[in-house]
Amino acid sequence: MKPQAVLDELKAQAERKAALKMFYSAAEVLREYRGPFAQETAEERNRLADYYEDLGRAAERARWGEDAAPPPRQPVPEPTAATTKAPPTPRPVARPPKPPAEKTAPARPSLLVSRSSADVQASGDQLTFPCRWCKEPITTAAANAGKLIPCPKCDLLVTVPKPPAAKKPK
Repeated sequence: MKPQAVLDELKAQAERKAALKMFYSAAEVLREYRGPFAQETAEERNRLADYYEDLGRAAERARWGEDAAPPPRQPVPEPTAATTKAPPTPRPVARPPKPPAEKTAPARPSLLVSRSSADVQASGDQLTFPCRWCKEPITTAAANAGKLIPCPKCDLLVTVPKPPAAKKPK
């Protein structure tokens, strides 16, 4: 990596913030950089930070008028050999041991409750069946078979079962 590559990356970060009208944040990106080539890029970074702060002040004046007070500028100390550190090396993450495999799959309650045809009663073009949640009898048109309707008592959605098949004489 070269100093120009570092500057290009910092400029790109600052431009992204400036596009969002975050001019002071863009200036901070440039002023607070402490990575490789910080000494070599300090002069250009400060020049760019001043540029973004000027843009921020201009935006404040445009929004609030000429009397807008800019935020106080805080000097950023230049890095020294004592404050410049190498990035910390990542520590390996210990993973917890895998639980022993189960011999059989755990039993899951079935959400699909199959109704016997005895639960569904058809009379003309009406179906009567119990709500799967509160067991309240629901009466609806046979044309709603296979559709979801709310239960009148618990207001949960219930699928309307198909009408029982008529028995054919032998």
